[in-house]
Amino acid sequence: MKRTKFFIHFIFFIGFIVTGLSQTDLDQKVPLDPRVRMGKLENGLTYYIQQNPKPENKVELRLAVNAGSILEDEDQQGLAHFTEHMAFNGTKNFEKNELISYLQSIGVSFGRDLNAYTGFDETVYILPIPSDDEEKLRSGFLVMSDWAGGILMEEADIDGERGIIVEEWRTGQGYSQRMQDKYLPLMLYNSKYAERLPIGKMEIIENFEYETIRRFYRDWYRPNNMAVIAVGDVDPGKLESLIREYFGGLENPEKYTERKQFEVPEHSETFVGIFTDEEAPGIQIQLFYKHKALPSQTKGDYRNLILRTLYGGMLTQRLDEIRQKPDAPFIFAGTGYGNFVRDLDYFSASGVVAPGKVEAGIQSLIVENERVAQFGFTAQELERVKRAVLNSAERAFKEMDKAESRAIVGRYINHFLEGNFAEGEAWKYEFYKEILPTISLQEINDLAKLLVRNENRVIIVTAPDAEKGNLPSEKKKKIC
Repeated sequence: MKRTKFFIHFIFFIGFIVTGLSQTDLDQKVPLDPRVRMGKLENGLTYYIQQNPKPENKVELRLAVNAGSILEDEDQQGLAHFTEHMAFNGTKNFEKNELISYLQSIGVSFGRDLNAYTGFDETVYILPIPSDDEEKLRSGFLVMSDWAGGILMEEADIDGERGIIVEEWRTGQGYSQRMQDKYLPLMLYNSKYAERLPIGKMEIIENFEYETIRRFYRDWYRPNNMAVIAVGDVDPGKLESLIREYFGGLENPEKYTERKQFEVPEHSETFVGIFTDEEAPGIQIQLFYKHKALPSQTKGDYRNLILRTLYGGMLTQRLDEIRQKPDAPFIFAGTGYGNFVRDLDYFSASGVVAPGKVEAGIQSLIVENERVAQFGFTAQELERVKRAVLNSAERAFKEMDKAESRAIVGRYINHFLEGNFAEGEAWKYEFYKEILPTISLQEINDLAKLLVRNENRVIIVTAPDAEKGNLPSEKKKKIC
């Protein structure tokens, strides 16, 4: 479960004067990786195709549906995820149990290779298929076209799946998912997202009418709301032909609801959540500063992302220096810039702490963030991180021909679903070389005033059940 939006332009002014870069240059769109073939069928289905030789004789197929739990009606909570389950319970061309058996017979194992996931905003189906056999390759496209428009939704199969999903909810998908389900309502406070966790409501799962889930499938699994991604060891022309053959016949409903976007409101207070789980491996503290999602279209937007990468890298280095001191407040700490849902980005500082050091660890993260906001970084810190990110971009460029297909497909999934960048490694390396010298210490230090603020702040503490008695009490939640 990789983005209206706001950012400040004035911080770039110094760079423009020094280097001659113009606003027009930075207004140019970031190009797609030139190795990808992107297009649309007449029915609106989007496709991305890239030939990639590693591994040999395999194609990574993905079906990205621009629909997740956020689009569920009140009586459908949990049915986006339920629909994903039903994709493996009988389709137009594969009877119940036949699909998994067939795929396993050609070397595709369920769980490790064949899989799917449902998030707030999307559902994605994952299918790696052998490409050295025409029949197997065609079967892969047939399976995906069935998921897109041929899931049967038989009553007996729906009833049989209810208990499986209830058990999945009861046992969870590991402590990480259970913890996330607990703290996401804080992160997504007062938004529809907070009311639409993908697992849904068990009373609905156990009792919904059959037509309720069929309605969700009809409404959102339509070609103009989906994309097919195919990356692998096959000629792009052939892959495009197969996409046209297997998906070109899908039809959109005569009338359908347009896909909406949903906002996450801001809040002035700091929210604190303290959660435990019997399987949690240690005590973790997370400090989130929430922001409206950044755009990801132009070179200027890309430069914005680089600024945040540099800022996070420098702050992580400072936290690592603190970690190495005697009696450090945390065992490990780092920072990052990411995205929770389409409307919400975050800058985070997190760490692992020893028992009894939760409050000290949180205070240390807050103080270090505020120290940067007040006094800034040094020129030496900036140059050190610039070298590191440039070296990383250069290494990715030099090794791009070694990338496996499964490491490539994600960029096109995110481009379709989120509008994220899907640039190639060559373009990225050249842009880094061009743009890094234009980034000044002043604009990095000015960024602190945007990223670190008292409003829209959330503090999360997760720990093993055994540590419950050592964590701050309800009265001590105001530790910030």
